[in-house]
Amino acid sequence: MTVLSDIRTAVRQDLKDTDASAYRWTDAVLDRHIAHALKDLAQAIPREQKATVATTNGARAVSLAALTDIVVVWAIEYPISQFPPAYQRFSLYNQVATFLGDDVPTGANCYVYYG
Repeated sequence: MTVLSDIRTAVRQDLKDTDASAYRWTDAVLDRHIAHALKDLAQAIPREQKATVATTNGARAVSLAALTDIVVVWAIEYPISQFPPAYQRFSLYNQVATFLGDDVPTGANCYVYYG
């Protein structure tokens, strides 16, 4: 069940609001409450995601502004494709991750693991 109309139908059944000629709640009201519930769920259990982000040669700051709906950043891998993976210590402020370790980016990509 991933389509909003399917979720709305299930919510109407739970609320016993199934008479289409006399709905107690409009679709807009239910959609707002469903969106609110999904936002609360995303805060509690963020969806695990991985993004490839470009670094800038010589700069420790990496912009994460292109990543939408960040709740938490779990790890940043740089340089990528090493075994074992090279995870960087970082600080995060205002959608900018700053590398705190000895590795200074060379302009290559990094992987950002976030929710």
